[in-house]
Amino acid sequence: MTWLDEINQQKMDSQELPLVSLLTNSMYYPACRFDGDPIKFLGSSVNSFIYADYGVTQDKLAISIAEGFKGYDVFCEREVRESELKVPMEVTIPSLIDCQREGIESKQWWIQKPFAHWCVFQRKGDYGKEHGPSRFSLFYICADGAATYQALYVSHNLAPKILSIIQPGHGFGGNWDNYFHQKSVFYKVVMDDKNVKPEMVLLGEWGSWGYRRTSWGPNYQTFLNIFSNTHLSIILLKYNKTERFWGKFTDYFYEMIVYSESEHEA
Repeated sequence: MTWLDEINQQKMDSQELPLVSLLTNSMYYPACRFDGDPIKFLGSSVNSFIYADYGVTQDKLAISIAEGFKGYDVFCEREVRESELKVPMEVTIPSLIDCQREGIESKQWWIQKPFAHWCVFQRKGDYGKEHGPSRFSLFYICADGAATYQALYVSHNLAPKILSIIQPGHGFGGNWDNYFHQKSVFYKVVMDDKNVKPEMVLLGEWGSWGYRRTSWGPNYQTFLNIFSNTHLSIILLKYNKTERFWGKFTDYFYEMIVYSESEHEA
């Protein structure tokens, strides 16, 4: 049995937050709002989802959780205290500190009071395993995406199994950082040479071929649509590491993994 199989409300309330378990083989989704598509598409591959968005209030999250996911009920949930995270929610790379601080200050009109909430959903009895996992965990934190990644993953020498970047709101959505861009603070934090890299990235943008502008798959000229809903097209890419013996440096790139949409419908 896994930690997720053994959890219940009593254990959730009385035990220390199992942060490393939550982070291991997880999906990390910054600037997520209330987007459940990654859970719908990849719930069969990942059962722990870490969401981060500094523009969401506790009240609005509570409403979203109450609305829930098709075929699932809230099995147990609780608030998470800041002290349980044990690390400061900030970027610590010296060259990026000022940039991140200035970005945060420019978006004070959008940023909400920090909080964290953890809940576990359980599949309803009248839905079979083809619908999705029997349980999945959702850890939602109201905080900056780069700072949260630094605090949770980097400080524990971990990386999410899947990093999800879908319409991150760098235009008019309240995000000071463009997660698609190689010059962004978020990209530099994730792809720092000292850090463990995500195994996969899930990228989504309005339209069909917006991925040409992203730096997460620089070795590919054309991207294939993998998942789609009414407005968004979403692709999944796999991380690879190739040694360039003639250049004395390592080239990180992502190799496409193709899933059919029908295989992951909820």
